[in-house]
Amino acid sequence: MTAAGLSVFVLAKNAERDLADCLATVREIADDTVIVVDAATRDATADVARSMTPKVFVRPFDGFSAMKSFALSQCAAEWALNLDTDERPTPDLTAEIRRVKEGGGRSVNGYWVNRLPFFLGKPIRHGGWFPDWVIRLVRREFAAYPHRSVHERLEVSGRTERLGGFLNHYTAATWRGFLDKQRRFAGLAPVVPSALARWTRPPAAFLKSLVFRMGLLDGWRGWAVAYAQAYHVYYKYGPRG
Repeated sequence: MTAAGLSVFVLAKNAERDLADCLATVREIADDTVIVVDAATRDATADVARSMTPKVFVRPFDGFSAMKSFALSQCAAEWALNLDTDERPTPDLTAEIRRVKEGGGRSVNGYWVNRLPFFLGKPIRHGGWFPDWVIRLVRREFAAYPHRSVHERLEVSGRTERLGGFLNHYTAATWRGFLDKQRRFAGLAPVVPSALARWTRPPAAFLKSLVFRMGLLDGWRGWAVAYAQAYHVYYKYGPRG
């Protein structure tokens, strides 16, 4: 039987510095916390997780969709909220989640939240990064993760609505760390390597982000984001292995 209330579930890898701060933002509204730790983690993430909840699972990485699907299956409450360790709900969003948890969403099975990306310390509102609506709060029995190798997402059966406030996404603390993440995710993209695409698509991605999606309005960070987009595309179509 599903319990009333809210479960928060998190997939964590090498997140000992971020995990506690992430969960602190929803500590007052979470009735149940599930943390799945990537077995390849090299720091004290699992120890930090165990200090916060008994529901900690360490398992080999078998894809983002599979990992989060497992985490969702371990949730006990009626509502489930997914957070990444680099995400923080704003107070306005937290109030909205509390309203749903306390009975404000009887006819709705899922809610979209708007992620506001922060890049090297400042919010990015252009370049194709924002707005970024994602389903993160769901009535657990009506939600699932279809298989996707990267950019996994919840799918919900039934009515969905949008919540106010933002989910702040601190996507990059350092430039090098961000490029490493872009390259790693590019290697998971389900595309066929192509020498032609590898050299023609990055310039198009750069111009699309900087000009057509108004990245210029974010100043020098807009240029950096456009470069990172092109960098990602370059490695996405490169050889695998």
